[in-house]
Amino acid sequence: MNSPPANVQVPYGIPYSTEVAGNWSGTNLGSATVYLQVVDSNNTFAVPAVAAASGNTFRYTLGPGVGTLAGDRTGTLTVNACKDPACAQRFDGPSGSVSYRVQITPLGEWETVQRDASHTGYVPIIVDPTRLTKAWEWTFPQDPTAASSYVLRPATGGGMMYAVGINRTSAQASFNQMFSSVDEATGTLRWSQQIAGNVHVLGPAAYGGLAYVPTIGADRLLTAYDGTTGSMKFRYGQTTDPLASTLAPTFHQTTAYFFGGHLGEELHAVDAATGTLLWAKARRDYQNTTPAVDDSYIYYPSNRALEILDRRTGNTVASITNPVSDSQHASAIVPMLGSRGNVIVNSYSATNRTAKLSSFDIAGLRWEWATQYSYNPLPALANGVIYATRSDGAPTLDAIDEVTGNVLWSWNPPASDNQSRVVENIAATKNLVFVSTTGNIVGSGYVWAIDVNTRQAVWRYPANGYSVISGRGTLYILNGSPSLPARKVIAIRLR
Repeated sequence: MNSPPANVQVPYGIPYSTEVAGNWSGTNLGSATVYLQVVDSNNTFAVPAVAAASGNTFRYTLGPGVGTLAGDRTGTLTVNACKDPACAQRFDGPSGSVSYRVQITPLGEWETVQRDASHTGYVPIIVDPTRLTKAWEWTFPQDPTAASSYVLRPATGGGMMYAVGINRTSAQASFNQMFSSVDEATGTLRWSQQIAGNVHVLGPAAYGGLAYVPTIGADRLLTAYDGTTGSMKFRYGQTTDPLASTLAPTFHQTTAYFFGGHLGEELHAVDAATGTLLWAKARRDYQNTTPAVDDSYIYYPSNRALEILDRRTGNTVASITNPVSDSQHASAIVPMLGSRGNVIVNSYSATNRTAKLSSFDIAGLRWEWATQYSYNPLPALANGVIYATRSDGAPTLDAIDEVTGNVLWSWNPPASDNQSRVVENIAATKNLVFVSTTGNIVGSGYVWAIDVNTRQAVWRYPANGYSVISGRGTLYILNGSPSLPARKVIAIRLR
């Protein structure tokens, strides 16, 4: 074997390969054919089929094994000389071997609204659209006495998908609300917990092996469960109004940040493992949001500014005036951490009836720009480009320059598909952007994958809805639209 031992580190979801090369020789072979077999002791690599040797040298390029997960993987690649194509008999003599160590770093989970503390909806993987395959679908089991039911946007963690299902009476009163864990590999229900009491349940979160359910209109704002067993770990008790302005927590370095207080008028920092309150500070205004967090600061939008707080103490650092915003957005919005020391916010003006995107320079404590068009909440940001859907006119996805706020290019669904508007959030990878559209007929929408290089659709699935990408490479589509409540989650394998 000519190949030296391999020791590499690669991010999960990024294609990797290694090359095995060497030469062979034999005596007294006569007319016998020599077949070469490559064996991987730990199935980290995809090995080629056994084939007849050509000449006295060999060279194989081995790609990633099927279903290889993140972790530290060690093993040995061996080349055997065989007498038959099935390698039922091997020739006498030593085999050639080379050791390897491949450290596949974790991708990270979709912990909260738009994935993590940056809220960019960006997952740093390369996806081959020809390999996207439906794995399973899970439907929330509606109570027999319910008039209707629906599922809230999911979160992921530890090989599971977490979702809240809600039953409703004909008078639209919620009852028998369930928090469920579904196995990512099989789509089977792992556990389910009933959410007690007459409470308003928000979309869940997951972090550090725990799964969280925020509830308002009761004396418990956040309940944490063991992500594997479903056993309750703690309740963060605080009485809130049924209309309190808050969303699922944002997590950073073992701390959960979210808005609390009776009406959501406070920002709380809580130990994510125990529920212990670290501090609580008053906030400005009542936007339905969850903060963005980096190593130094916490960011959230008020009606007319971007508020910046010290991450460790909650003390106010600065407030940057937003000249294109004068009121809170009617929908839930989240700030995005930019790639150049900036923060991007969906800014609503009641005066002008616009919802433009604004960028703020944090080091310079200044507002930078606003977009020309208005955009729906929950865009994505990947590699210096913002991907957002226009809130007015024909269904349009814009790729926006993060530096200037100018539109770089746009995509529209084909007219022949009769799509009337875009819905839900944006999810992005290194090479694809996932966007959802719907038609005028109920159930006529799609989730599309747009190639960021060709700017064309390279895949679509006939079920629109909110998109989530797990740390193990599964795209979840919460199938529904404003006119069709979501009861079903569809799992699509990305690799």
